[in-house]
Amino acid sequence: MRSLVAALITIPSLAFVPQIKRKMLLNMRPKLAMKSDGFDLDKARRSLENLLDETEDATNAVDGSPLMTTTGLNRLRKEIKLLSELESSDAALKELTALWYEEHGKLSSAKLREADKLVNQQQYQLAERILKELCAQYGSSWAEPHSRVAHLYFVQGRMEECTAECQRALSIKPWHFVALNEMTMANAFLHDLASMRQWAALQLPAMTGDGIASEKRKQWVFEATNCAKRVLMNEETRLQMSFNAVDDEWQ
Repeated sequence: MRSLVAALITIPSLAFVPQIKRKMLLNMRPKLAMKSDGFDLDKARRSLENLLDETEDATNAVDGSPLMTTTGLNRLRKEIKLLSELESSDAALKELTALWYEEHGKLSSAKLREADKLVNQQQYQLAERILKELCAQYGSSWAEPHSRVAHLYFVQGRMEECTAECQRALSIKPWHFVALNEMTMANAFLHDLASMRQWAALQLPAMTGDGIASEKRKQWVFEATNCAKRVLMNEETRLQMSFNAVDDEWQ
């Protein structure tokens, strides 16, 4: 099992918006029609679709999500640019990860890094307290605290809780390659091979040995950047509508 998990690791994976996530995630899976080793692809697809339905219903029930600031919009534009660069190399992975850490400023980023340090020191209770406070503070506006909680649960062997936090991170940012990897590995340790393969199919494909992007990787980048662009368009529209509402009140 450990060798299987090791073989699945790529490097940190994708974030959602309600109407966008279904198409993006389902399009990102390989176009396969096969059954092997007891893996029923159709069943896995139905399971994924049900998961997306549940997350979409929960997200649509919340209308009061905070507006993205101008700084946040600019950060998302930078994220889209970095995602597009993944088509030709892994160079942008580190910068993307740093960008996700800093989405809500230096103080909150410092708390994330302090929690990471505590996890490395095996001070798990203190780390969990910090991360849970960040999750409560930012809710559905920040994927990274949920991703870091998922990692904390993974290293503790709390795999079912790990997958739940990965789902929360991915409900915010479907292209979150770290959460996709963690989800895949957690399902492997749970011996749920169908779910493991289902999530592995959504991971960012690795570059080839000669540094050339495969067609699957190009497709992943295409889907991820398109999803992020739609998120950006949605947030720009929401912000403009809020400005228009203020103008109407003053007239």
